Amino acid sequence: MQPLEVSGPAVPPPFSGLPSADPSQWDAYRAEFDRTHRATWAEFDAWVQARGAAPLPELEFMPRANAANLYVYPAETDYLEARPLDGSWIRMDSSVRETEDDYVLPTAVADRPDGSALVYLSLGSLGGADVELMQRLVDVLGTTPHRYIVSKGPQADRITLADNMVGEQMLPQTKVISRWTW
Repeated sequence: MQPLEVSGPAVPPPFSGLPSADPSQWDAYRAEFDRTHRATWAEFDAWVQARGAAPLPELEFMPRANAANLYVYPAETDYLEARPLDGSWIRMDSSVRETEDDYVLPTAVADRPDGSALVYLSLGSLGGADVELMQRLVDVLGTTPHRYIVSKGPQADRITLADNMVGEQMLPQTKVISRWTW
């Protein structure tokens, strides 16, 4: 689970994209979410309970009480003070498989003009499967002066990288990220 899917009093509503520093639109979003999701949630909650499970949390589609509550998020950027979690939650720094080989930065992005950042781009398995989204993102980032290492995802052969990018279908994320000080 991504931690922004876990509601809390000091974080924006899950899936809203709203800023954490400005709660002025949170209630309106929650009301619209209730309006558009209440019937579906009620039907699903009834189905879950009919199969002997406990009721789902209000307007949430995942159980918590009888589940392993794992979330993947680096400790350095976690925000437990804004979204406290009970003892049933376990944070993992990463769920990316380790590889034996080191990652060598390709020459195409190794030497670029001063001031350009080196950015690792990955939308994960689900985001990477959205070819239109990936290509649009690559096209926009291709206009910047920065350099990119792109994890292209399962549709890699359908994504064309810009000149300021290198990438593959799958990259050893832990090796790429640990190789440089960002």
